[in-house]
Amino acid sequence: MARRRGPLLIVISLVLAMMAAWVANNWLSMRASAKVGPAEEKVVTAAVDMPLGTKIEEDQLALIDVLPGTAPKGAYHLIADVAGKVTATPVLAGEILLAPRLASGGKGSALASIVDKNMRAVTIKVDEMVGTAGFMMPGNRVDVIAAAAYNGAAHAYTILSNVKVIAVDQTTPQDPSQPSVVHAVTLMVTPADAELLMKARTGAQLQITLRNPLDQSDARSKLPQEAEPVKVVQVKKVVRVAPAPEITVIRGTDVKHTAQQPAN
Repeated sequence: MARRRGPLLIVISLVLAMMAAWVANNWLSMRASAKVGPAEEKVVTAAVDMPLGTKIEEDQLALIDVLPGTAPKGAYHLIADVAGKVTATPVLAGEILLAPRLASGGKGSALASIVDKNMRAVTIKVDEMVGTAGFMMPGNRVDVIAAAAYNGAAHAYTILSNVKVIAVDQTTPQDPSQPSVVHAVTLMVTPADAELLMKARTGAQLQITLRNPLDQSDARSKLPQEAEPVKVVQVKKVVRVAPAPEITVIRGTDVKHTAQQPAN
């Protein structure tokens, strides 16, 4: 009886071992498949720093992998879709390029590509001086002051406030820590403000002041109002007519008063 029981136990052990091996193999397969995530997708990034108005070349771009569904809205997936466009804002190396921050390059000027809809680019000449203008960069916000002398006194008014600088004409200084010599600054303004600038620079000297980017206040001066013209009222001449003298006629107890007739 014991001899028969031995082979049976061996068979049962083999069956159990095979079942355990099968279960272990399935468990390992499930763990391995769980570690393999979904396929990654690629997005286009900047390989170098690019200032505002830069026409993008292919060698300035790079691709990075991101998980599906995590790419920002407006991101590009092909380098060919970005090459030739113009940066509408300064871009840092490693930054994911987004459609709202780029403009179509085209065959025209790169400056025209970064001017917002219903806005105008106006260039004003500034003094060649070492001052605030030398530290200005595209993207800064400035105020515009018009200064002039009349009636024997000097006057200055802030005519535009919180205006965006989109281009700066400057030369590279010998010392990078020193400001540059600025000849002109290009501002993005509304058509009405563009007309105001043209009027101001005909009879006044324009100067720009640099703003804190977090300051959104309106610094425009309240311009003096012109005196209203004096209205001349025509006064009609009134001729007073003296009353006619009275004549008193006394006849006994009868007294009469009569007006004297004017002589013809």
